Amino acid sequence: MTIYKKEESKHIIMSHYDDILKRWPIPYKSHMVETRYGNTHILEMGDGDELLVLLHGSTSNSSMWIGEVADLSNYKIVAIDIPGEPNRSTEERLDLDDESFSLWLDDCMKHYASPFHLVGNSLGGWIALKYAVTHPNKLRSLILLAPSGLAPARISFVFKTLIYLTMGKRGIKQMTSLAMGTKEVPKEVCEVTEMMMSHFNPRIGSLPTFDDEALKKLSMPVLYMAGRKDQLLQTQKSADRVKTLIPTSDIRIMDRGHALFDIGKELADYIESV
Repeated sequence: MTIYKKEESKHIIMSHYDDILKRWPIPYKSHMVETRYGNTHILEMGDGDELLVLLHGSTSNSSMWIGEVADLSNYKIVAIDIPGEPNRSTEERLDLDDESFSLWLDDCMKHYASPFHLVGNSLGGWIALKYAVTHPNKLRSLILLAPSGLAPARISFVFKTLIYLTMGKRGIKQMTSLAMGTKEVPKEVCEVTEMMMSHFNPRIGSLPTFDDEALKKLSMPVLYMAGRKDQLLQTQKSADRVKTLIPTSDIRIMDRGHALFDIGKELADYIESV
């Protein structure tokens, strides 16, 4: 079963991806790497010796990092398109209940030197956690941006989303406003959300929650960032678990919703400090 809704859907989404890359603020290279689950698309950029790996969120691709990469360009940046999402990697969706995502990311990273800094947003945060608990010695630091897997998702958001999706453009705007934690949603963000909802079949259901013993394995420096207005995830409960199980972690709760943006300088400052 295809992850796209219509015959032309993939072309429309990839054209938008290419349009964003035309506005990319720093030079980059685009290429594919082979993994046991199929080809994975990677964007490489930056001038530094230290390696920084970026994993985007659900219903997205590596173009989401356009606002952060310039501030992170003192590092060698590797932005990876997650399989099964609207991007240039394989359309195959990996199993969430086994070690598939950890094995997939390790296949990608065989082309690069360890240890490295790993940043994950939402679904990407869940994958980053999965990799960190199975390969802790390969990470210099772990940065979690509104990650799934620390506390159950809010069921109320799922129900609200289903209602909003029946309301056309007005509903999508309300859904986007809820996700971002503000009524002032940029027009471009609304247009991108509408495009994705019209052409892409997202994963349905909550991601598995990590148990205490898994999280206690995280010995590397850990930064947790999330929005107190997040209507999808339980930010405070997630933050409390991180602080309890990883006492040395850095917890930063922002006055935002689930979407975090324009945080490149803060990320760069943290990485420089560890």
